[in-house]
Amino acid sequence: YSPDQPRDQHFPIVLESAIAARDAGFDFITLNQSFLNPGPPPFALATIPLLSRLTAHLGDMRLMTGVLLVPLHHPLHLVNDLATLDALSGGRLDIGMGLAYRQPEFENFGVDFKTRGKRFDESIDVLRMLFTQDVVNHDGRFFKLHDARSRARSIQLPHPPFWIGGYSEPAMKRAAKRGDGWYPGAFAELSVLKEQV
Repeated sequence: YSPDQPRDQHFPIVLESAIAARDAGFDFITLNQSFLNPGPPPFALATIPLLSRLTAHLGDMRLMTGVLLVPLHHPLHLVNDLATLDALSGGRLDIGMGLAYRQPEFENFGVDFKTRGKRFDESIDVLRMLFTQDVVNHDGRFFKLHDARSRARSIQLPHPPFWIGGYSEPAMKRAAKRGDGWYPGAFAELSVLKEQV
C-alpha cells in the first residue's frame, strides 16, 4: 500500500496481495519486521499478528517471518507467539530470523548493538530448548531462565524450521551451523547469491 492511503485500507490491500499470490501458485508468503522504519510507509502492520490473520486465507501456502529481529526480543515471549502462529496455520510456519542492523532500534529497546551476534546465538539456543523441553533452566549472558515451564509447542516437531538471514560471511556461517535454512533477503545481486550458495 502507498503511504498516502488511510490506515483502514492497509490490511485489505495486504490481504488482496496475499490471495493473489496464493492463486498464482506461490509456495510462501513472507512478512518482515521493523520497529523504526525511517521511510514509507509511515505505519506498518506487525508481522506475527498479520500472518496470524492471513493464515485462514492462504490455503496450503507456508508462512514465513522474513525476518524477525531476534536480538530485540526475549525468547520466552517469542516462542509463545511463534508456537501459536504455527498452530493457527496448521503447522505451516517457517521462522526467518536475523540480527537486525538499525542502531536506533537497539538504542530505543535498550539493547547494546555490539552484542547483537552473541545475543542472537543465545536466543536461538534458548528458543530450541523452549520449543522442545518441558522445563528449561538456562544461565546465559543475556537470558536467565529458572524452571521455565513453557507450554509453547508447535505442530511441527521439534519446532518450525529456523531460517537465518543475512549476507555477510558470519551470517552465512551462522546459517550453516545453527539454521535449517538461509534467508538471503531481497537485495543481493544474483552473482553474489551464487557465490554465497
